[in-house]
Amino acid sequence: IQNGGGAVSSYENALVIDPKMAMAKHKIGKIYLTQGSESRDIFLQKFSDAILDDPTFTPALYDMYVFYFSRDVNKAIQYFNDYKKHAEPGPALDYEEASLQFASANFQNAIAKSDDLLKSQGDSADPRLYRLKAYSYDKLGDSIQALANLETFFQKVKSAEDINPENYLIAAFNAAKQKTDPAKVDYYFTKAIDADTLIENKVDYTRKAADFFKRTANTAKSAEWLVKVLAINPKQSKVDLYNAGFENFKATEYKRADSIFSIYKTVFPNEVYGHYWSFRSLSVVDSTMELGLAVPDCEKFISIAEADKVKNKSTLITAYGYLAGYSANIKKDLAAAAGYLEKIIEIDPNNQDAIKNRDIIQKALAAPKK
Repeated sequence: IQNGGGAVSSYENALVIDPKMAMAKHKIGKIYLTQGSESRDIFLQKFSDAILDDPTFTPALYDMYVFYFSRDVNKAIQYFNDYKKHAEPGPALDYEEASLQFASANFQNAIAKSDDLLKSQGDSADPRLYRLKAYSYDKLGDSIQALANLETFFQKVKSAEDINPENYLIAAFNAAKQKTDPAKVDYYFTKAIDADTLIENKVDYTRKAADFFKRTANTAKSAEWLVKVLAINPKQSKVDLYNAGFENFKATEYKRADSIFSIYKTVFPNEVYGHYWSFRSLSVVDSTMELGLAVPDCEKFISIAEADKVKNKSTLITAYGYLAGYSANIKKDLAAAAGYLEKIIEIDPNNQDAIKNRDIIQKALAAPKK
């Protein structure tokens, strides 16, 4: 709420003077409306109280119509009819009446009604009719017409307040369905995020964008969007951190993957994932092993993962193999290398590579020194 507490107090003071002031009750309801669904009972009661005090008070009738538009079409029609009796006639009212066709799931009728109004009213027609057509086409599965009408709506709309974040989201989804312009999908998801004020919505849109690019095998973009989830969300979850780190690893963004898994292992130090994927990422960054960048995470991963060698079998084999190579090639410690290969054989007795390399090293160790 923007200055919500003070504003509510001011309107409540006005109601002490005039308990039947519909405008004050409606204004209080509008303030609670900005808090979202958790304040639903409060703002609905305030709107209802305003209408009881003044059945001709159009702002409250309109807000009740809008609230029930996508929830209960019969109630929406009832509130709209009451609103229409007292509202100013014109293109805006005609638009609302046409939109009830959409609320009633008469999508073809909504398109036809919109086309009639656009034709008869010309430049004075409400630009939101294009959005109404777009949403109707979206419901009918016509992504080309849905996006085209939304883009016309964005061009013609007179006030930015008439655009809500969901409009951009629907544009993004319909652009995605056409699979022809990933940049446009990216653009509309970004517009949706920028337009919304609720963090949970921003996070939801960002995850949807990442999911779209992941489903279309654009790993670089999905990795980028999953990083945005972390940037936007103040509550970085274990799943969000893992998904962002792993997707960046897949996208060959190894330094970024390590940075993300470094956060993971700081927050969850006793879990294997952060240490394992930092080790894997740094093993590529330091591909010659000369700097030993991956060794600390590899060793830490092993110390945790060995508590459950069955569950962590495949990742332990990778880690043991890495340290065997590092010991043999960089540290020139063949005994240590053999020890790591023995650990592989212990959990995977038929691992032929480990057996072969252990035997080679043991022969080298047993050979007389020159």
